[in-house]
Amino acid sequence: MVINSMIVALEACSKSCSKTLIYHIGSSLRNPFRISDLEDLAHQYFTKHPLTDMNGKPVAVPEKVTWMSGVSSFHRYVNIRYMLALKGVKVMNKVCCYGHEAFYNESKEKVKKMMGILRLYKPYLLFEGIFDDKNAENLRMRKMKGKDDDDVGRFNFDPTTIDWTHYMLNAHIPGLVRYGVK
Repeated sequence: MVINSMIVALEACSKSCSKTLIYHIGSSLRNPFRISDLEDLAHQYFTKHPLTDMNGKPVAVPEKVTWMSGVSSFHRYVNIRYMLALKGVKVMNKVCCYGHEAFYNESKEKVKKMMGILRLYKPYLLFEGIFDDKNAENLRMRKMKGKDDDDVGRFNFDPTTIDWTHYMLNAHIPGLVRYGVK
């Protein structure tokens, strides 16, 4: 959608429309996706497709995840849930004369991957802004006037056409599991 909007904006600007307009492309106003939506869809996905533990057994999905209200509670949660647990495994490994080195290294790698995912999503998880996309919407409406349906569909950048449920359950979460978590 961003590429389509850039193509349409370039075309419009080449035809002498105002070059000072900013076209914000996003869904926060017309088709928002909230953290509560992610919670519900992640719960739905992992209930149907649970991750497995080191023994190949399904990992139980908690009934409801409570998300942080701000950056400080986010850091507190990550430190308690992941970093403290990893330090505990490290101490256990030392006490047991490094007899659990493989478990520690595997746990450390999992925490490292999880921290990378958390760093990637942190700005989006805690952000509650709504962006004004009226310039993009006006551009989209101008594009629709006088064009055939094929051209409008080819350069679609209407955020209301995003099916968040389909995207999250069939592309985003499976992609994270396949390429980011394992």
